[in-house]
Amino acid sequence: MNSPHFFHSKTARILAETAARAGIGIVLIQDSPEITGEILYMNSHMKALCLHSGQEALAGKTIQEILLAGSEGRGLLLLPESGESIPVEVVHCPRPLEDTPVDIYYIRDISDQIQKEKQLIEYSHNLERMVEKSTRDLQNTLKNLKETQSQLIQSEKMASLGQLAAGVAHEINNPVGFVKSNLGTVRDYFKDIFELFDAFDSLEENLENGKNTAETREEIKKIRARIDLDFIREDHQAVITESLEGMERVARIVSDLKDFSHTGKMDAEVTDIHQCLESTLNIVWNEIKYKAEIIREFQPLPLVLCVPQKLSQVFMNILVNAAQAIEKQGTITLKTQIQNSFILVDITDSGKGIPEDILPKIFDPFFTTKPVGKGTGLGLNISYNIMHQLGGDISAHSTPGKGSTFSIRIPLREP
Repeated sequence: MNSPHFFHSKTARILAETAARAGIGIVLIQDSPEITGEILYMNSHMKALCLHSGQEALAGKTIQEILLAGSEGRGLLLLPESGESIPVEVVHCPRPLEDTPVDIYYIRDISDQIQKEKQLIEYSHNLERMVEKSTRDLQNTLKNLKETQSQLIQSEKMASLGQLAAGVAHEINNPVGFVKSNLGTVRDYFKDIFELFDAFDSLEENLENGKNTAETREEIKKIRARIDLDFIREDHQAVITESLEGMERVARIVSDLKDFSHTGKMDAEVTDIHQCLESTLNIVWNEIKYKAEIIREFQPLPLVLCVPQKLSQVFMNILVNAAQAIEKQGTITLKTQIQNSFILVDITDSGKGIPEDILPKIFDPFFTTKPVGKGTGLGLNISYNIMHQLGGDISAHSTPGKGSTFSIRIPLREP
């Protein structure tokens, strides 16, 4: 493969030695009136890319036989042994040394980059579809709720449900709020990623034009560090999953309102109670973060068979009420432990407490001490019914002026 005249040049030998140490595929090509395109040399990185053990495997071949040029600096590297091909980024430098009839090809495997670009496009399309579907579902939900409200108002017996719309709006605003926030996060992620793509485009342009790339490479490092690309890779799935769960929760709220004494049947699954608590905290965090510090007193707990969606609804109601009971700044303590054949979850706030004459009524349907339009009185009643459907219970005790504790008992049913 090595031309007998090529390596007589001291410059050419230096060029070959430099290529051998490079971290990118490099191919030196004969470019003379007699022979054009014959492969003179390829470095070890290029040989590994071609899946060849030695240069002899490509003896007599030309660059046209192993490289199918494409557009925008990309092409396909043909692998003779396997008959396969891989996408590559190609930079062609014709005769960089005037005294040496040699062209240089810089070749980089971009298989992973192509796959990520496809995933990013698919992710964008899926996100658009999910947003459109979620919007339609929410519009249908709001339409159904308005129709339900009109029917209930017409019934004298159920006149107390006249505040349904405001209460339901409050229940829906929680998941809608974090879905909106998540979409903003995704938008920022796209902005950062495309900024990084722009920097890579600049690097590619500099390589094609033979310009110094040191400044561009340094800028890419700074962008990667600033946007924290590794965190984006890890976080985007959680953001999408959390948004989907939020839209599912809106649909369940409608079901709860249709018959608050029977919340519907869902299949039990293996549940981590602590994870369920943490997930619910993420959802209602905007209600809590300005008013309370979260104190965790967790004991080791086994996984249990439960319906996490329902349990999360109970935790959400209690946590939101706890935050609303705190007038300025305070604490919300989450304590877990095993008690006999139950897992006990205590949620304690340092708020204003519940008067003694009101405490026995808090789980009654439609009972609320909140101003008109601020609550329906369904939240705690729904929580009470959910816990009894799960085979557990919920209770409360309170000291006016010091705070309240809600105790949630979950059956210890191990998988």
